[in-house]
Amino acid sequence: MGIIGRVSPTVAACLIVKDEQDNVGDCLASLAGFVDAILVGDTGSSDATVAVARRAGADVFDVPWTDDFAAARNAVLARCTADWVLAIDADERLVGDAAALRDVLATAHADAMTVEIEQVGTTDARGMSVHREVKLFRRGLASWSGRVHEQLVAHDTAPLTLAEVAPSVLALRHLGYADTERALAKARRNARLARHQLDDLVASRAADELMAAAALDLGRSYVGLGSAAEAEDVLALARSRAARGSGTWLWATDFAVRIAIEHAAYTRAEQLLDELDAVAAAPSYCRWLRAHSAVRQGEPERAAQLLDGLTELVDVGGHVLDPAQLDELRRAVAAQLSG
Repeated sequence: MGIIGRVSPTVAACLIVKDEQDNVGDCLASLAGFVDAILVGDTGSSDATVAVARRAGADVFDVPWTDDFAAARNAVLARCTADWVLAIDADERLVGDAAALRDVLATAHADAMTVEIEQVGTTDARGMSVHREVKLFRRGLASWSGRVHEQLVAHDTAPLTLAEVAPSVLALRHLGYADTERALAKARRNARLARHQLDDLVASRAADELMAAAALDLGRSYVGLGSAAEAEDVLALARSRAARGSGTWLWATDFAVRIAIEHAAYTRAEQLLDELDAVAAAPSYCRWLRAHSAVRQGEPERAAQLLDGLTELVDVGGHVLDPAQLDELRRAVAAQLSG
């Protein structure tokens, strides 16, 4: 319960689902006490997803699937009447303190809030086990945009004001990458949708920034599929269309470096890392990537010099990476030196 006299805002969880009978029950159970309503848009399940969600007390309805995640999410959002919207997926589980969340929302000045998401048992395509996304926002101020990797976009020209929710108050645990086959199926679907989105933008002669972002999304999906050649092509497009040093350019360059190292294109990797260094992007992270390249080339002395003094890895997006990645590379260097 919030402070006496304070109006407690209402919260609704909004989901889109398809064939999630093994996930949706646990997801909805984790929402108990945190939300006042659960809205589930089913995009064509052939299993017991709808029945499981209804047994959990959700308002379930059909949403046409048009190969567009934003359109599906917006269809659910249109039925929401709560003050705040919690966007969650069936393969996510909510943890936190429901009473504390109500107090946070009752005093919030922000339009939307980022929530910490933990990848359970693995990392995402960027090598991160924990990251933040906008998952909680005031209804009526924004809607979703993008066929895939959809983003919340404000209805007016002013950007949404953001705040962070402390993990002790609200956090999500994502199970989606723990199953290899499931992860590959998602990557294939995302690649198809991202290809459609990029083709649409090219055909409409959209702004460079939009095309760069779509190309990055497609490149990420190709990386997840292990399709290096296709990823390289669209990442090059993203880099050419994005402003040098922008977030899209940094991420596209980061992925391109990783691909170059993985496929022994070491000169190319060094050129790309030089470009990152030129815009002062994540110096410790770039040293770590150069050390990876040195180990792959059988140059442990150079790798050891690059790693000397590194205590933390911060990537091009400003995310602090798991220090285990640094420890693992140091072990590989030590093994080469002792061999």
